[in-house]
Amino acid sequence: MRTLMELRKEITALGEEDRSGLASFILSSLPNAPFGPGDEEVAKRENEMDSGEATPISYAEFKQAGGR
Repeated sequence: MRTLMELRKEITALGEEDRSGLASFILSSLPNAPFGPGDEEVAKRENEMDSGEATPISYAEFKQAGGR
């Protein structure tokens, strides 16, 4: 069986899409995995955008703000 350090090394050698898929698989295998915001949170965010309280940004702007 591989050690955690060996797995980490192999995982970091994967492409971004494969790492994303692996991360999704691992998260979904956890018993209390977060699957995203609930309906109440989504409704709240939609209301904030509709009212002008929050301004939507593009994915490119989001990545730039996050330093990527």
